[in-house]
Amino acid sequence: MEKYTKHLQYVKFEEQWSRLRDVMEGSDKVKSMGEKYLPRLSGQTDKEYQSYITRANFVNLSSRIVNTNTGLMFKKDPTIKLPKSLEYLAQDTESFTSIYELFYTSVYETLLMGRVGVMLDVRDEKIVPVLYKTEDIVNWIAKKGVTYSVTLKELRDNDGIDEEEVIIRYDLIKDDKLDLVCRVTKLVGDDVQIIFPSYKGRLINFIPFCCINTKGIDFRPTKSPMLDVVDLNLSHYRSSADYEHGLHFVAMPTPVITGVSDISKVKIGASAIVLPDPNSRAFYLEFLGQGLSALEKSLSVKQAQISMFSARIQDTSTKGSESENIVKLRYSTDTATLHDIAVVVELLMRKVCEMALAWMGKVETGWVIELDKNFIDSRLSHQELATLSQCYMDGTIDKETYIYNLRRGQVIEEGHDMAINFKREESNNNQGLSVGHILGDK
Repeated sequence: MEKYTKHLQYVKFEEQWSRLRDVMEGSDKVKSMGEKYLPRLSGQTDKEYQSYITRANFVNLSSRIVNTNTGLMFKKDPTIKLPKSLEYLAQDTESFTSIYELFYTSVYETLLMGRVGVMLDVRDEKIVPVLYKTEDIVNWIAKKGVTYSVTLKELRDNDGIDEEEVIIRYDLIKDDKLDLVCRVTKLVGDDVQIIFPSYKGRLINFIPFCCINTKGIDFRPTKSPMLDVVDLNLSHYRSSADYEHGLHFVAMPTPVITGVSDISKVKIGASAIVLPDPNSRAFYLEFLGQGLSALEKSLSVKQAQISMFSARIQDTSTKGSESENIVKLRYSTDTATLHDIAVVVELLMRKVCEMALAWMGKVETGWVIELDKNFIDSRLSHQELATLSQCYMDGTIDKETYIYNLRRGQVIEEGHDMAINFKREESNNNQGLSVGHILGDK
């Protein structure tokens, strides 16, 4: 097997992917990359540049947004009812990851990198999914929905001493009977292994690999949903370096004395200062200009721009009490992106199950894999709950409508039947109705 080549699209996105990963690793990684992310100031020595990096603050806002939005998408557990033949995937073991963990990791990778893939493998006589990050999918040939070749790379741990690169290429070829069959070629150093994957003696006539990007089932890389955030985060880091660098040199007042020829005889502190020349002057030079205010404003503006990429309803930029529709409008772009990711990851999970069943030679129906797509919190406020309850008591809405809105507003859980007691209250000789309490199941 010859040394693998990278797909042209892989080469195009490789630097972008590296930037995304570096930022997600955090401050130590970003600072260790030196001038790649923080150019050296003109005339700086190595020692001065190292101090420049040390003073800079890298606040990993990107990581917070990815983790928060991934968690937001799993605010409710996904609905997963696996095919009977694949129910073992609900369990997490040492030999493979569960469908739940695969679901979560696929969402995380798609949100961060814009692409992820899953290959089926046979372990412990079971067909199991193995996730491959976008950087591990180095080459491919796919036409009209059929995958003819995929080249993947892995890093094998050699007893904790070092890591060895393993290249795995899947090819769809014709055998002696002119039937399509999947062939796997492994390259480990100079060792080449060729196998034909099978499950209980059953060969496979397709490559059991599925790749998605942010638009659907497709090998082609797309722009990462997080790229703009990451680039702004790095820009924020560079502005922070300039700001801290400026503070370092101007924050401390500098003593200035004129009319004294021998400065060694001048003491500052409790000792008296004697200036023999009547025209001598002593004062502190302090920073009074607005030179750093522009950097302060730049940091604030960039942080605000980064915050706008977060779909969290609890964003501190929220002003006062807003209706659900207004909040959804403000976050329409972010929600659409999260919705797209949920849809394509659902497609990936379903495709994985379909490929596994096809390899087993089985057809099963009735299984469901679905991620909740209501990312925006639609809980009823106290005022909305009081108004809704008053409408029910006034008879303007019936009980079914009332209960429906309580469930929709996350006041009660789905499937929860309830009875409501009302009590009459008297205040200042005026009578009013209010909700007493919600009782348990009937």
